[in-house]
Amino acid sequence: MVLASLFILAPRGHTAPTAPADVRTTAPADLARGRWGLLFVVLPGCPACEQALTWFSALGEESPEIQFAVVAPTVAPELTAAVPPPLRVLADAGGTLGGRLGVKRAPTLVLLVEGSAASRLDWPFTEAELTMALSSSPMEHVPSPHDLLGNPAPGVSGLDLAGNPAYLSDLPRPLLLVFFNPGCPPCWDALPELVEVSKAVAVALLAIAPEGRLHNDHPERLAQFVYADEGYPRLVVLIRDPMVPRAYHVTRTPAHILVDETGVIAWVADGLIPQSELLQRIRAALGERE
Repeated sequence: MVLASLFILAPRGHTAPTAPADVRTTAPADLARGRWGLLFVVLPGCPACEQALTWFSALGEESPEIQFAVVAPTVAPELTAAVPPPLRVLADAGGTLGGRLGVKRAPTLVLLVEGSAASRLDWPFTEAELTMALSSSPMEHVPSPHDLLGNPAPGVSGLDLAGNPAYLSDLPRPLLLVFFNPGCPPCWDALPELVEVSKAVAVALLAIAPEGRLHNDHPERLAQFVYADEGYPRLVVLIRDPMVPRAYHVTRTPAHILVDETGVIAWVADGLIPQSELLQRIRAALGERE
């Protein structure tokens, strides 16, 4: 299961529970990079969770190659008091993240590698089983778009909204490629910000459409994006070939890949990025190559 495709970013208007200032917290977006051990607990009132948390805390000090986080519906004082550094705390309001990772009871251990759920250990388990699960988590590198930095952008072909062939080689440069999943609500949320970004650089949505077509009102909404305002070209390319996102090592959407004027990948990022930050990063990446 790929964490990126779970769209675990908090919806607009949602405020995650806060933790005291002396507790190290993390956000769902942080889980997309590196190796993570997540322990889902419910405190207070769960003796098994308290026991597993004791074991988990000891392992956190012995395994620096893994990042550890305790996930709970709310960050209660009982939890923060029991979570020593280097463990982090993640508030999973409503159990959204746990539900999407298949967690059905607490405590449960979920292992993530580069945002992909590698394995899960459900209660009941022993301290030895917990240790073995963490020590046997995959060590190999999981490819990501970051691996392509400084390399020529792989070729892209698809269809434009009118059904005509479209190729990366024909698109303007510099160009911000945005891998876009029509079934991803955060992708649609990003469109107004991308309209603003197109005032600084051309933007091409690579809409993943295995059958080469869109559904419902998607074509109309994407056409509104293309013709929304003045600026650099805004384009939509329907991607039918699953090898295209694979060539870019894309496992989550939206994914942003900046191709400079020479066709080289200058910057990459995945997930939702605030408009001001997105513009700043793009300008910095292009400035470094001027």
